[in-house]
Amino acid sequence: MLRLFKRKKSPTAGKTLSGIAYAIARAQLSVTSRLNRRTLSWSKRSKITFLVIFTSIMVTLALLQLQVPIRHATESSKKPPSPQQRSSQLPKDATSTFKKDSALFNEFLLRLQQLRATPEGRDSLARYEAQRPGFIDSVLAWGANINPNH
Repeated sequence: MLRLFKRKKSPTAGKTLSGIAYAIARAQLSVTSRLNRRTLSWSKRSKITFLVIFTSIMVTLALLQLQVPIRHATESSKKPPSPQQRSSQLPKDATSTFKKDSALFNEFLLRLQQLRATPEGRDSLARYEAQRPGFIDSVLAWGANINPNH
């Protein structure tokens, strides 16, 4: 079997991972033993009460953290962006990008007109349209959005 894409396992990687796993397990053990010592005198009822209160607090905090993005998403979806917001959302080099796209689209239109002018060109366009139906129409629709003058 070829070993083109398989990496050889280094022995140090396994030692490092087992060392990390050991450190995590040791930390968990120390935390649990400390909590067991602190709650040793608690009754079962007080432990359940603490668990319910702690869970309620954590759920409330999680919901509060989710509430801000949800509220922001619903508020932004209600109103369309103003022209100032749209212009601020565009990249800084958007004008040059639009000019490049418009120039490329004009070159495409010119080439398309040249192909439609000759019988061989119309045949090659028909073959291309048979291979990729709707592609030229999609490009023309995209170009109409970029350059509404055409």
